[in-house]
Amino acid sequence: MIIRHTLKITLLVLVALPVFRAAGQASNGAWVYPSATGNLLYQLDSRGQRINDFSQCGYRGGTEPLPNVTALIPLSRWVYVSPGTGDDTALIQAAIDSVEAMTPDANGWRGVVYLNAGEYQLATTLTIQASGVVLKGAGDSSTTGTRLRATDTRQYNLISVSGSGSRSTVANTTRNLTQKLVPAGARTFEVDSTSGLAVGHTVIVKRPSTANWIADIDMDQLGPAPVVPWTAGSKDLLFDRVITRIEGNRISVDVPLPQTFEAVYGGGQIWRYTWTGRIQQVGIEDIYGFSDYASATDESHAWKCIQINNAQHVWVRNITAQYFGYSAVSVGDGAKWLTVADSQCLDPISVIDGGRRYSFNNDGAECTLFVNNYARKGRHDFVFGATVPGPNAFVHCTADTVYSDTGPHHRWSVGGLFDGVTINGNEINVRNRGNSGTGHGWAGAYMAVWNCKASSFSVRNPPTACNWLVGSIGTIASSSGFSVGADPAGTYDSSGPSGTGKAVYPRSLYYGQLQQRMKWPGSEFREEWLSDVDQLASTTFGDPVNCDATWLSQVEALDALPAFTKFDYLAGSRYIACTLDFPLDPGDTVVAASLTVSLRAVGSATSDSIWLDSTTSPQSFGSLGWSPISTTAQTVRTMEVSPSLLTDGQLNVALGTNCAVDFMVLHLQVQKAQPSSTSTITLNPVADAYVMGGASAGSNFGTATTLITKDDTNADFDRETFLRWDLSGVSGKILQAKVRLAGITVGQAGNESCANFVEDDTWNETAINFTNKPAAGKLFAQWLPVGGQSVEFTVTPQAVDSLLGDGKLSLRVLSTDSYGANGIVNYASRENATVANRPQLILTIDTATPTISDVADQNVNEDSATAALPVLIGGDLPQTLSGTSSNTALVPNANIVFGGSGANRTVTVTPAAHQSGTTTITLTTGNGTLSATDTFTLTVTGVSDAVIKSATGSSLNVSSAWTANFVPVNPDTATWNASSLAGAMTLGANLSWAGLIVNDPAAALTFNGTQTLTLGSGGIDMSASTVNLTLNHPVVLGENQTWNVGANRTLAANGPISGTWNLTKAGTGTLTLSGLSATAANNPAGTTILGDGTLAISAGDPAFTGGLTFGTANASAALGTLNLGTSSASYAGAAIVRTNNVNSNTGIIGNAETLTLGGGLTLGYDAAGGSGATDSKLVVSGGGSLAVNGATVQVSVNQAAQKAGNSS
Repeated sequence: MIIRHTLKITLLVLVALPVFRAAGQASNGAWVYPSATGNLLYQLDSRGQRINDFSQCGYRGGTEPLPNVTALIPLSRWVYVSPGTGDDTALIQAAIDSVEAMTPDANGWRGVVYLNAGEYQLATTLTIQASGVVLKGAGDSSTTGTRLRATDTRQYNLISVSGSGSRSTVANTTRNLTQKLVPAGARTFEVDSTSGLAVGHTVIVKRPSTANWIADIDMDQLGPAPVVPWTAGSKDLLFDRVITRIEGNRISVDVPLPQTFEAVYGGGQIWRYTWTGRIQQVGIEDIYGFSDYASATDESHAWKCIQINNAQHVWVRNITAQYFGYSAVSVGDGAKWLTVADSQCLDPISVIDGGRRYSFNNDGAECTLFVNNYARKGRHDFVFGATVPGPNAFVHCTADTVYSDTGPHHRWSVGGLFDGVTINGNEINVRNRGNSGTGHGWAGAYMAVWNCKASSFSVRNPPTACNWLVGSIGTIASSSGFSVGADPAGTYDSSGPSGTGKAVYPRSLYYGQLQQRMKWPGSEFREEWLSDVDQLASTTFGDPVNCDATWLSQVEALDALPAFTKFDYLAGSRYIACTLDFPLDPGDTVVAASLTVSLRAVGSATSDSIWLDSTTSPQSFGSLGWSPISTTAQTVRTMEVSPSLLTDGQLNVALGTNCAVDFMVLHLQVQKAQPSSTSTITLNPVADAYVMGGASAGSNFGTATTLITKDDTNADFDRETFLRWDLSGVSGKILQAKVRLAGITVGQAGNESCANFVEDDTWNETAINFTNKPAAGKLFAQWLPVGGQSVEFTVTPQAVDSLLGDGKLSLRVLSTDSYGANGIVNYASRENATVANRPQLILTIDTATPTISDVADQNVNEDSATAALPVLIGGDLPQTLSGTSSNTALVPNANIVFGGSGANRTVTVTPAAHQSGTTTITLTTGNGTLSATDTFTLTVTGVSDAVIKSATGSSLNVSSAWTANFVPVNPDTATWNASSLAGAMTLGANLSWAGLIVNDPAAALTFNGTQTLTLGSGGIDMSASTVNLTLNHPVVLGENQTWNVGANRTLAANGPISGTWNLTKAGTGTLTLSGLSATAANNPAGTTILGDGTLAISAGDPAFTGGLTFGTANASAALGTLNLGTSSASYAGAAIVRTNNVNSNTGIIGNAETLTLGGGLTLGYDAAGGSGATDSKLVVSGGGSLAVNGATVQVSVNQAAQKAGNSS
């Protein structure tokens, strides 16, 4: 027995059950329904399984509007394209590439490729492979919009969005799920260890497909050949999740698991992964795409308009695709959190047969939302492929002229929602497809078909799983029609032909769930489970459960009957006592909760009760509507629990006296700590009015004191309401926006109302009528109005989007259906005399200004990273922290990596490999509206590497051309040896080396190119070279340097040479310069030092601003020859002949050539810089002239200057 000591006081408990209403009113669903306080409750089955929560499907998990790129991305990041002549693929792709090359801003945007109106011909696929890129057109009109024409005669995708690589499993993080059963819809589960796992980690939760499971669902019976029965491991499901909480060995994840995990079928595993190549924040919008074709059955043409893989937080909006053979939008493996909205797939061209016309296709993505889409002449219009992991949602989608069914198509896809989907003239099916295809088998499980319309439905329950058909209108088929093996009926509620089937509340399950999430900003969901889900398998001794000791004593004191702390114990005349513990973090608030209990009566349980936290306030099963409780099977009941009972992280429960419990689960919605500095702004509408149809369609009711809604079969009584708020004066980050409508009167209970977003804000309160009313979108919120009460619904995404646009928010409020003569609902208008009842837009604004600490300037060596530098974030959390580099060649933005959490963060900066230099790092933190920045300088000091030229690759700017697989950069030295490629090669780009060493390649080297080679202090070393070197490109002297040419070797520099540094010629070989300029400013500005060997200036009559020195200090054996046989030369600086005790320095001046020494000539110059040394000699020969200008030739003692031939 597990006991704890706590005493708690009595508080209120709220209980709610499904309420079924008379015909003409909206009925609550049996599986998801509202509580007395308006929160959604879920009915679980005896295995703990429930309809999934789909609210995190869509871009950014559904809580943010699709980006208004005009407002969010500055025009400096827009690249505009107009149609060219001929094929436009390269034109558009070049624009995409240029945006992909941009540095992302603080919000992750690179930029927009805007395609101006007109027709673009595309024979190949356009690819988007980087984050933060938007492809936007001028509209999807087939005549006036941006029209992308697929012209090639092959099957290809018109547009492809895809990142690179795949998930990489983090070593030593794989853990096993340990429960007997984790039911579909759960977010919380137990593992054998959480070592290596932490909150915020991205993880895979794997559900294996074992041989015994395949046999138990009869998929081993598929066949005969060529159909292949399902095999173990072939239907594994991999769910991509983020850890939100860890308590001991219990893990909660952000998105529920829409599949039951059972130990008998291999249980499950979880492991951490990373994926650097997955891209995000990509959009495609306002485009009309169409394909050329030769005939109505042609299949040699474009197949898909848009394909998305390996990307998250992606949207496609306002796209029309016509004549493609397969789909308008297809999403596949690695895609997550994406929205496809307001798009069309029209008139596919293909044979009408399998593998074709999948209009909107999900073939492996999860957390996707397809909303408000339309298909015409498709086959499988809204469809899942094989083993799609879910959750995924199709919402408010419609198809006409349909050639086959909608639904999961094959091989066990899970967690799909069809919400308000209408298939005119065909079916919606979730069934056993048997041997169809090559063994489709059970196509889907844990699918919900909610308030849909179709000619018929075949929704069946696979063994071990279930599918739900709720509130849907159409004939219900009695079998799958293709089945192999078992084919149980599905789980049906309020469904059937017209007159039997009727939509339930909420009208849209997805938007009902999303409203529940957004009701409390920053909230998350988790469960606390007691006992295994095993249908009372431990009937002899029971399953001990946790119980607070004080609570147990109080239950034991109720009467003489004993109190047990056991589940799975079939014994009557006793109480069951237990305690559910759920630790809360500082700032956590439980905002909504419900308790589910799986019961079985022992004898009669009609008088049984439940107690929560107090033994003085029993709730009888009868008063809760829980009776009857079965004596032969589990009966599962749910009740709402007041958050006021849950402030201490504990709930005490007792039941009795004639029932047994299999499992108990407390469902929690917990709001995390909210910003400390907020303000509330309440705005009344600047305009509101209702409009009326039929005979009053031209009338205006803008000054009425009420706003009316009613959907009626008689148009004269149709009424809709419009409201508009002005948000232009609002500043700061909107944490929440909600609308409150009050002054309500209703014709009857159950008149469900809804709100739609209105894009057009130009309507006039005193002119609007039913005829000229603005168009509105589909519903995003719904409620059941009650007379005398107010209603609230969340409009946060709509308000945020409006604030980025014209600052105005317009909504339409109307009835979701015709609810008969009494279907009217009245709300107070802004003209109502009771001020408190007037419509309100209530905004909660984060007013805290973000701050960021200062990071000091940093210095690191090449190929080294900084330490994890502390960064302190101030202001309300959470905030987004990002970084950019001013020199992305040195430090790519992706190499700025953040760690830590909350206010205590770190940043680590890793320079690109083998790069040096300086960059400014800018760190930005923000809450979406306000931001703060800090900058620091990172200096990367180069480290010299001797980089050897490889045996292949003639382009020197390519990494593969070097044995180290990187291009040398100063202070690296480039080296050629016996294994290096010889012969001609090209620079390929401007290069910078500390030096160039040529040893013993197999043949002479020639460097070609128009680019520049900059050389550092290492110069050129051919002292041991066995070959000659020719440089046919510009050279820049980056530092003082020596070019050493070995005996019998030639270095020919045939291009320009520039720089401000000294150049020393060393070695007994020959350096030939033939690319110098007659303009001194274009040549090296330092001193030319002839230390040894021959320096031949063979062309250009160059002039130099520097001087000329023969010999190096005390180089007693050096011999230098200046050969001007075919070119003159002029040196403006001083000319010096250094000490040489052995040989004479030589100048050869050809006929008609002149050596001009503008700074005079000094012979005899020792290492100390003075004169007086002995035996300095300069012998000038040839038919040219030596001109010493502006100074006297100085001849020191024992020195000689000799001119053979003509004197000067």
